[in-house]
Amino acid sequence: MKALFPLDIRTDFASFEVSSGLLRRPIHENTSWDQARYEVCGHRFCDMSESRFGVAVLNDCKYGYSVRKQTIGMSLLKAGEFPWELTDKMRHEFTYSVLCHDKPLHEAGPHGVYEQMNELNTPLWAVIMPKSGTHEYSHNQILSLDASGCVTVLAFKQSERSPAQFVLRLAEVRGQETMAVITFAPELHWSDAKLCNGLERVSDDQNDLHFDVTLSQLKVKMEPFKIKSILLSTTQ
Repeated sequence: MKALFPLDIRTDFASFEVSSGLLRRPIHENTSWDQARYEVCGHRFCDMSESRFGVAVLNDCKYGYSVRKQTIGMSLLKAGEFPWELTDKMRHEFTYSVLCHDKPLHEAGPHGVYEQMNELNTPLWAVIMPKSGTHEYSHNQILSLDASGCVTVLAFKQSERSPAQFVLRLAEVRGQETMAVITFAPELHWSDAKLCNGLERVSDDQNDLHFDVTLSQLKVKMEPFKIKSILLSTTQ
């Protein structure tokens, strides 16, 4: 079962969001290769755009799209009988929406495709904190990120190698080279910061990272669709 969205967009390709990246596929069937790619893997949106505007289909849990000519199709249910005969035959709940945008896909803004995609998939949670004597909860952010909307935080966690170290993982998602500036809350005291690999081992090349201990601030050069991990050491 599919949901179909006929559009009046003149373009040769469609864009599909994937983890920390973007796929582009032609919407025609000129070659046997194009005909075989009747469905494309995508995560949180599929977009068709002209030079200044476009239309995106956002969703929170569906990952198969088909785009032929000017129609976006999103696979909702497959209901295969193997290896389980009841596949996709239970109750399903999901959300999808159509977003018309008046800016290019890669351009950041409060009504941009990436911003609306994140709002749909990570809704705001309200939490009631119990009052405990005279204790006051801090409302400061753990960190702030300034990168023109091009960089996102994938993870901020304790290191697997040492309880005195933490790992901050960043990704550039719009396909643009940019400088990411991360400022930490005053309560967090870091003594050192180094670029590391996925195994949390310090990298040999540290030229893309600048750490200001006084301002508790990081500056990281991010290449298009690049994932970078930073190993932070505490002073305690």
